[in-house]
Amino acid sequence: MSASKQLPPSHKASKHSAALLRRYLQRQAAKLAVQRKQILAREDPEDVHQMRVTSRRLAAALRVIRGGRVKPSTDVRWLTRKLGPVRDLDVLILALGETAAERRYGSYLKGHRTMAKQKLNRALHSKRIQRVFCELEGLQHNLGQKNQKLGLDLQGVIIDELQHVQRAGRRIGSDSPFERLHRLRIRCKRLRYQIEILDPQPGTPLGKILKGLKRLLELLGTLQDTRVIVAHLLQYEDTLAPEHADHRTIERMLARQELRAEKIRRRFPREWRRFDKDLKRGLRELTK
Repeated sequence: MSASKQLPPSHKASKHSAALLRRYLQRQAAKLAVQRKQILAREDPEDVHQMRVTSRRLAAALRVIRGGRVKPSTDVRWLTRKLGPVRDLDVLILALGETAAERRYGSYLKGHRTMAKQKLNRALHSKRIQRVFCELEGLQHNLGQKNQKLGLDLQGVIIDELQHVQRAGRRIGSDSPFERLHRLRIRCKRLRYQIEILDPQPGTPLGKILKGLKRLLELLGTLQDTRVIVAHLLQYEDTLAPEHADHRTIERMLARQELRAEKIRRRFPREWRRFDKDLKRGLRELTK
């Protein structure tokens, strides 16, 4: 019998998890470096969006590592926070129509976007972003050490997250606060990125769960966009003089977004039940 076959299953699982995580960190760190250069070189909203997604994927992977004996100090959440204001403003600008009032609002948003982008550029030139890359490189090195006892169990972490998401989703009804739906969205995004580390095939239990997660996240993402739009519209309305002609247009925009958010909230339980069927079957298969 070979040495690998004599190892306890938990040790084999840890080695497999470490190898997967190491390759995943390598890919995401490489993407992050390219996206940083693109953001500094040009003005494309998609660059900011993709870098924010990459930072969240890295955060999800590092959360798995925190379950082992490697304690990462990389603050990728800092980077996600720096990217957030620019991304939110890009979403708002893209959602605008062509009325005179919306064009004026668009000019206001673009001014704030310019300032937010300047702050982001400073962050991307800072020593802190260099530390992020150095620490990611160090983690990849640790994960590649053959004799390192990491105690990693990627599938175990995912099963635990699946159970947390299931409990949270089942508690949400058609009149639940928007904040509860937002917290579920954050948890679902993290779970999605952790499942993607395993790269499951379509039709497998995790593959079906991943497909359902993407569908659910599309709905929850649309809801979050409406909440961001409402928050910024209210902020903008406060800057207008009481007699300003744009108040009426802003009120209509607010009403439209609030109605949209309410429809999504009422639709959520039906979409959740659809997802929960795959989730329940998948958990049953994974925990056999």
